[in-house]
Amino acid sequence: MKRGWLIVAALALIPCASLCMCGEKVEVGVATFNLENYPRHEGQGRAAFEVISGLEVSAVAMQEIVNPERFAREARRHLGASWRFVWSREGGPQRVGVLYDSDALELRGSRSHVETLLYPRARPALEVALMARASGAPVTLLVVHLKAGGEGAAATRRRQLDALSPVLDGLRERGAPVVLLGDMNSTTDADRAALASLARQRGLEWATEPLACTHYWSKKASCPAHPLDHALTGAPARDVRAAGACATVGCDPGDACPVYRREVSDHCPVRMSLELD
Repeated sequence: MKRGWLIVAALALIPCASLCMCGEKVEVGVATFNLENYPRHEGQGRAAFEVISGLEVSAVAMQEIVNPERFAREARRHLGASWRFVWSREGGPQRVGVLYDSDALELRGSRSHVETLLYPRARPALEVALMARASGAPVTLLVVHLKAGGEGAAATRRRQLDALSPVLDGLRERGAPVVLLGDMNSTTDADRAALASLARQRGLEWATEPLACTHYWSKKASCPAHPLDHALTGAPARDVRAAGACATVGCDPGDACPVYRREVSDHCPVRMSLELD
């Protein structure tokens, strides 16, 4: 009996974070970023990683990564040796993936969901399960890049979201909060209605709904901006904002797109802080 009390006393001396059983909340910075056809030109990586570094996040859902091996190498060179990149193998040449800081987050697993491969060169949804090292709090990111295009493509995007509904249900049953995020290409009112419906039906918060713009469309006479990049979160999200030129130039750049559009991407990153427990 005496030995049992000694074990209990010893456990009481172990730091709470080591046991990961304290129930304390932790904030984890997460972002989504469509890095247009990386590597689109030689200097794109350097410019992009300057933007990513400024986000002050531990994980970034990436889209349009054509050379993932090079992206992983550049991430380590510019951000540090602890940064890792996991990506999809299925679908067209543009990969979706998650860039994360392994000092802050532990990778628990990843897999592709081919339910979104509904047209040639489509991208799968990538599930990435992570755990905050500071607290043991889990979170699952489900990264998507839905079909681009106007009114004619909205029906395909809706079918892709519908196909993800059972995937989201399955992930929620595991208990970890789920975040569906990426380039939703929400160019129409029907797209926004579909996002609102999915969030409502799956018990998620459309955290990025108020954003005015996350993308610049280069035209001859103007540079219209649109809110195409979104996150539906299963954990409370705060400090939700578009970064890059969407923060410094804004959503009405005038006749010419900002230099950012040429040097980095046609999309701005969207960042948020998730409250996990």
